[in-house]
Amino acid sequence: MNKRVIFLAVLNGASMLLLLYFVGAATRQAIGEARQSYDFGDSVNALLVVAPAVLLCMLGNIVWFCASVWWAVDERRFRSAILWLIVTMAWILTIHVATDWMDLSPCVAGTQCDAGAAEFR
Repeated sequence: MNKRVIFLAVLNGASMLLLLYFVGAATRQAIGEARQSYDFGDSVNALLVVAPAVLLCMLGNIVWFCASVWWAVDERRFRSAILWLIVTMAWILTIHVATDWMDLSPCVAGTQCDAGAAEFR
């Protein structure tokens, strides 16, 4: 495996951690402020901080995938493709965990359910 493949794997790992850190921080702040939804500031922070890193990794992953297919077909080297599959599975798991963390419903977030909402059920 060459250094570029290892660099892409490390870059993806750092972006996954950044995404999880941001989602966790935004969710904790929203729960701390007893909000039922995210506000404009959370969206701007996501667009300015997390989105560029995630988009850069996704673009790199497309290039990495094409190179892995080329190496697998042309030279019978499969290590890069296997590492790409592992990183892709890690992204799927990260996005799944992040969407679970983003749920702000009171019962899921660990706070008490709103007693008034029980009347309308």
